[in-house]
Amino acid sequence: MKRLLLVALCAMVSINAFGQAKKPTIMVVPSNQWCIANGYYDEVDVYGTKTQVVNYEKAVLGNADLNAVMIGFGNEMADRGFPLQDLAATIEAIKLDEALSEDLAMSRTDMILNRAKADITVEVSWDVVETSPDKFSVRYNIKGVDSYSRKQITGCDLIGPESGFVSPARQLKQVTTDAFDSFCTRLDNYFRDMGTNGREVSYTFLIKNSSAYDFSSEVGTEGYLLSDIMEMWFDDNTVQGRYTVPTASDTRWVFEQVRIPLYDERGTAIDARRYINTLVRKLRSEYGVTPIKIVTLGLGSCRIEIG
Repeated sequence: MKRLLLVALCAMVSINAFGQAKKPTIMVVPSNQWCIANGYYDEVDVYGTKTQVVNYEKAVLGNADLNAVMIGFGNEMADRGFPLQDLAATIEAIKLDEALSEDLAMSRTDMILNRAKADITVEVSWDVVETSPDKFSVRYNIKGVDSYSRKQITGCDLIGPESGFVSPARQLKQVTTDAFDSFCTRLDNYFRDMGTNGREVSYTFLIKNSSAYDFSSEVGTEGYLLSDIMEMWFDDNTVQGRYTVPTASDTRWVFEQVRIPLYDERGTAIDARRYINTLVRKLRSEYGVTPIKIVTLGLGSCRIEIG
């Protein structure tokens, strides 16, 4: 009897520890608006149009207040049990990857997110508000963004106390109270919902000019079209069979709002690339669809090129 009680107690402890471990991993970053407003961006020519692309590395190296604010928010979230990925450390880790990478489909920001594999990105910014001739207050804006779908989860404004001395990092501690607790609770609830309903990702399948196939081609011996095989696979492998197909033609199929499991049977987090590998292997080995290539566009998005 004592042995049975000990086993039961150990099982309860293990279950409790597992539940605690399954909080979303967080990475705190400066918001796009803050980076652009403060000059931390690069101008990129996209088909003849100048586009401003945020540069986290410039921001981290160039603004001491930013680093202090990100550390402050990170510490507050760590105190609430959230595992953290550090932006500065991730930037250093990807420098070699970026130098060796031949895949130019991912932006620098996507490379950072892909390396960190944080479930949720917390975007922070702040403004100094002059409340009177010699008094100031710091207003913080924080957003929780799904790192995979890039959809906003929640957000809040936090207003610091009036002061004659402006220190964004020092005043932060005084504003992370009820509103910030509610913000963290909404992140937790969102992650729990993903545990039930799956993580949202998207895929674009393209037929290249050199391909011997299109999506109306019959493959295998059972008379199925290539598009049939793809749809049946998504029916069988998505969480609750949930996905949408906004585009379907002979040369291009788009799968959006694809719900995939958070973890595989070993408890390893699944991203868009790892998930779609199974379908790509099936198309190659069972139906002879080659060549076929996965191009990673980010944690939650891939392009699959046939031909």
